Amino acid sequence: MKATHEDATLLVQLAHLAALRGIDAIDWLHSERFDPDYATFVASNPPGSEGYRTAVRIAAHYELIGSLWKHGLLNEELLFDTYAVTLVWRRLKGFVLGSREQFGEPRLGENFEALAEAERTASAATPNA
Repeated sequence: MKATHEDATLLVQLAHLAALRGIDAIDWLHSERFDPDYATFVASNPPGSEGYRTAVRIAAHYELIGSLWKHGLLNEELLFDTYAVTLVWRRLKGFVLGSREQFGEPRLGENFEALAEAERTASAATPNA
């Protein structure tokens, strides 16, 4: 399905929301200040700390995107052209899965995880992706 102006508008709104929520911290996520191991990360960034809040904001943003995608509200091709979901998932996977286990909530981050898997699958199926 071809992307529409409505699809583009929604992605721009998501980018604006990310900026408002302080999710411009992708550079932090890929720096040595972020440890992808949950236990190590939480030991130095306990709940309530700025680092912990930043990780939660990024994960929640990608969960929102995953939820919209799951319900067919985002054009997948445009989405995967715009967001590097798998790259962010690889860095946050330990945090999301660790949080899921700690809080005993199996649905935590499920749409973010499914979205990353869908992007991997689409990328593998598309030559030169």
